[in-house]
Amino acid sequence: MGNTQPEPTVYRIAIPGLLRARGRPRFDNGRTFTDAKMVQAEKHIQHHAMEQIGKDNKSWQQ
Repeated sequence: MGNTQPEPTVYRIAIPGLLRARGRPRFDNGRTFTDAKMVQAEKHIQHHAMEQIGKDNKSWQQ
């Protein structure tokens, strides 16, 4: 009785530029939002990850 689950795929990517820690959500008028610098940093990471791994990779659609 062995484990029949496949090993998860591991990717190593390089993101150029300065690191930015994930900040806390901001609150205003009872609503939460992510500041513009964090949104831009997330887009930067996503762009480089998709460029290196590939846009058509099935693991992006989980």
